Amino acid sequence: MIAAFIETPMDNEGLNELFGGSSDEYLNAKKDWQVKLEGGSIIPIFPGDKVAPFTPSRPNSAYGAFVENLLRHIGTGLNIPYELLLKDFSKTNYSSARSALLEAWRYFNGHRQWLSDYWATPVYELWLEEAVNKGLVDAPDFYENRYAYTRCKWIGPGRGWVDPVKEAQACQIRMEIGLSTLEAECAGQGLDWEEVLEQRAREKERMKKLFNER
Repeated sequence: MIAAFIETPMDNEGLNELFGGSSDEYLNAKKDWQVKLEGGSIIPIFPGDKVAPFTPSRPNSAYGAFVENLLRHIGTGLNIPYELLLKDFSKTNYSSARSALLEAWRYFNGHRQWLSDYWATPVYELWLEEAVNKGLVDAPDFYENRYAYTRCKWIGPGRGWVDPVKEAQACQIRMEIGLSTLEAECAGQGLDWEEVLEQRAREKERMKKLFNER
């Protein structure tokens, strides 16, 4: 679809002179006159009129800044930083990118917590209760110790690293000074700390065996 305008360069005096002193008939006819633009058509117009196409001067030089500002407001409403919403980190450094991701993860973790507390854990509790009642799972005194049996922790996908070296060093420092644990650091990357230790033990045992054979 295209748009066009019918322009007339004539003023009231010119119209009155053209129609012998009164332009009312001309103006009334213009009110009911409709023009349809079709392919290969010849459009008749009134005397003195001309057809002008609609040519908007957009986007202009400020269009990019306008769209960026609009998307930043959208990201704010969604609790998602602009960088993450557009996946555009071209204008950020390490500190600003990490700050943006941390702000996003605070929001994501809140939703994760809600999902685990009000959906995943209740479903797990119902499943375990049914399994115990059917004799598929041996759980003595299940109802007396229901909380202990159904206690669980859900580990979601890891948040990843912006700078692996800096963040790995930060993890090490947090554990050394007692601000964090291996369980918490592994969970932050979507890993189970017990599986990590077991895998490392198997790898060390395998390396020791191979080196001794040589």
